[in-house]
Amino acid sequence: MKQGVREILKAFWFSFPIKLLVLHFRKHQIIILFWLFLFLIITGQFGGTFGIPFLFLDPEYLDKVNFLSFFIVGAAFGGFVMSWNITTYIIHGRRFEFLASLRSPFAMFCLNNFIVPATFLITYFVILTFFQLNNQFNSGWEVVLNMLGVLSGITISVLMTAFYFQFTNKNIFMYLDANPSSVKRRYKRMQRRFKMKTELELDDLHVNNEFPVEYFISSNFRIRHTRHVEHYDDAFIASVFKQNHLNALIAELFSLSLLIVLGFLMDYEIFRIPAGASVLILLTTLLVLSGAFTYWLGNWGTTVFIFLVFGVNMLMRFEFFNFRNPAYGLNYQAVPAPYTVDRIKEFSSDERIESDRKNTIDILNNWKQKFPSTDSTKPKMIFIAVSGGGHSSSLFSMRVLQMADSLTQGKLMNHTMLATGASGGSYSIAFFRELWYRKMQGENIPIYDEKFSFHLARDLLNPLCFAIVVNDLFYPWQKFSVGNYQYRKDRAYLFEKEFNDNTEGYLDKKIMDYEEAEKNSEIPILLLSPTIINDERKLFVCAQPVSYLTKPYPASRHNNTPDGIDMMQFFENQDAKNLPVITALRMNSTYPFILPNVFLPSDPPVEVMDAGIRDNFGFENISRFIACFKDWINENTGGVIIVQIHCHFRINQIVDFRRKTAFQKLFTPIGNLYNNWSEIQHYNQEYLNSSSEERLNGNLDIVRFEYEVELEKDLPSLSFHLTEKEKNAILKSLTYPRNIIAFEKLKILLGN
Repeated sequence: MKQGVREILKAFWFSFPIKLLVLHFRKHQIIILFWLFLFLIITGQFGGTFGIPFLFLDPEYLDKVNFLSFFIVGAAFGGFVMSWNITTYIIHGRRFEFLASLRSPFAMFCLNNFIVPATFLITYFVILTFFQLNNQFNSGWEVVLNMLGVLSGITISVLMTAFYFQFTNKNIFMYLDANPSSVKRRYKRMQRRFKMKTELELDDLHVNNEFPVEYFISSNFRIRHTRHVEHYDDAFIASVFKQNHLNALIAELFSLSLLIVLGFLMDYEIFRIPAGASVLILLTTLLVLSGAFTYWLGNWGTTVFIFLVFGVNMLMRFEFFNFRNPAYGLNYQAVPAPYTVDRIKEFSSDERIESDRKNTIDILNNWKQKFPSTDSTKPKMIFIAVSGGGHSSSLFSMRVLQMADSLTQGKLMNHTMLATGASGGSYSIAFFRELWYRKMQGENIPIYDEKFSFHLARDLLNPLCFAIVVNDLFYPWQKFSVGNYQYRKDRAYLFEKEFNDNTEGYLDKKIMDYEEAEKNSEIPILLLSPTIINDERKLFVCAQPVSYLTKPYPASRHNNTPDGIDMMQFFENQDAKNLPVITALRMNSTYPFILPNVFLPSDPPVEVMDAGIRDNFGFENISRFIACFKDWINENTGGVIIVQIHCHFRINQIVDFRRKTAFQKLFTPIGNLYNNWSEIQHYNQEYLNSSSEERLNGNLDIVRFEYEVELEKDLPSLSFHLTEKEKNAILKSLTYPRNIIAFEKLKILLGN
C-alpha cells in the first residue's frame, strides 16, 4: 500500500504539468507576475478604489454589458493564454527535449501548461458570478450567458492559434521525412549513439536532469510516458525548436499590431473594445517582450532591462518624448506666460482686486433685482458646494439638485449666487446649470427627469482605459483641432468626447460663453479651482474675473502672498478664453493616473490636477467669497444658505495602533495622512464655517445632503463606472431621514 502511494506521488511529482509549474516559479518569476497582476485586479486588490476590477467583471461594449462584450474579453484572454504558452515554450522548450519527438510539440506543451490559466479562469468565474448576481442583479441565466461569452472567446482564440501552429510547426519526424536522401545515414549515426549507452544509463541521464519528466498528458487526455530523444541528432532537435520559435514570434507580433490599429481607430465606437480586453492585449505584448529578453539575453536580461528603464527615463527629458496633455483651446505656440512669484503678485495687485470686486458687486446687484424685497423680507442668498467622488458624486449631486430645485419650485437655482466644488460633483452642477438655463430660455427640457442623472452615470472608465492601452502607452500621434489650434489625441481627448456624447452635447461650450448670463445673474457663477501641483496654489477657472479670491481679503500686512491665480487673466495672451467647459471640468477632476495632468502654457510649465487636493468640498472658495463681500451680503440679503452635497460621508473610525508590524511602523505616518486627508479637510471646513457665520452676524444656515454609509465595504468606488447596486444605493440614500430633513429645511428657509 505504502509502495503504491509512493509511486503515485512520484509520478505526480515527475509529471510534466507539475514540473512546468515549478519551473515557472523557480526560473522566471517575472512572467508569473503577469498572472499575479490579473489576480490582484479581479479580486479588487489592485485598482479597487478606481473601479479597475469592473473592466473585467462588468465590461462594456457599445454601451452594453452582454454576451458580446464578454466574448471580446474572452478572446483577448485566450490570446493572452496562448502568448503565455508561446513565451514559456520559447524559454523552456529546450529543457524538455522529449517534446521534439511528439507529433504536435507545441500543442502538447500548451495542454500540460494548464495549471496557472485554469486556476485564474476558475477564480474569475467564481468572482464574476457573485459580482453579477449581487452588484448587477443579473439572473442566473444572464450570468451563465456571460460566462459562455468568455468561454466562446477563449475557444476561438485557442483554435485560431492551434490552427496556425498545426500547419507550421514541425516535429522531428517531419524533418527526417523532409530529407529522404539522408535518412539512412542519419539513422545509422543515431544507432551508433544509441548502442553506446545502456538503457539504465539513459534512464539515469533522464531522471537526473534538472527538471526530469516521466509523464505527460497526451492529446486524448491520457497520461503517457515520455519518450527519450538522446538517440536523435542534436541538429534535428535544434531545428525543431528554432522553427517553432519563428512561428511564435510571428504570432506575438500580431498582438502589437492589433494595439496600434485599435489606437488608430479609437474615434470609431465600434472599434472601442472593452477596456479589459485592451488590458489583456497590452499584457500579451509585454509578456512577449519579457520572454524575448529572457530568451535572447539569458542571465543578462535583467541587467539590460534595468539599463533600458534608465534609458527611457533619460529620454523623457527631451521634449519630443515627453508628451504633455494640454488644456484644449489654449495657444501653446504663443510666448509662454512667465510663472514667477513677482508676476503672480502682479495679477493679485490691490488695483486689479478692486476692479474685479466692482464687477462682482454689479453681479450681486443684478442678483438682488430678481427679488422684490423690503427691509423686513430680504432674499436669501444660496451658495452650492459639491464634493468630489467620481461618478457616485456626480449621480448623487445631480439628483439632489434636481429634487431640491423641484421641491422649492425653482428657487434653489434662482437664489444661488455661486456654485463650486471638486471632481465628480462639479460635473453635476455644471450640467444642471446648463439644463436650467436652457429651460429659462424657453427650451422644452424636462430638467427634473431622472434620465439626466443617469447620463452623468454612464460609463467613462472603459473608454479611458482603452485609450491608455492602445494609444497613450505608445506616442499619441493623431491630431485634432479646437478652434485654430491642434492637439494630439490621448485619453483626455477620448474622455471629453465620450462625456460630451453621454450628456447629449449640452456642455459643448466655452467657459466664457456664460460670461453675460452670469453677469446678468441669469445663472449662478460657476467657480472651478483645480490645484497647481508645482506649488499647491489654486487655479481659479471662472467666466468672471476673480482675482479677489487669490489672497486673503482685506489684505493683511503680515501675509500678502497670493495662494491662487485667476486663469482667464493670467493666461489671457494664451487665449484662455477659448477654454471649453468640459476641459475645465476635466482639469477640476484629474484623478491620478486615470486622467492625465494638464500642463498650461507657462514658463516653467504649470501642471494642474484635481481640486480635491486643496478643497474637496468647495467650502474654502465660498468662505473666501463671503469674506470679500460680507458687507454687501449683510446689507442686502436675509442671510446665506450653503447647500452642501457631500458624497462618501461616514464617521471616521479611530484606529488602534498599539500593535503594529514593522511595515506599519514605517508607513503609518504617511499612509494615515493620505487615508485621513478627507477628514483633515473636514476639520478645516468646520473652522471656515465658524468664521463665515461670524462674518454674517449669525445669519448662516447650512443644509447638508449626505450619501451616508456605515461600513467601509459599502463605499462606492471613486471611479468613472458605477454598478447597478451602487446606483440603487445612491438613489435610495436620498430617502434617508437625514436627507429628507435637509429637503424640508431648505423648503422652509426659502419660504415654501
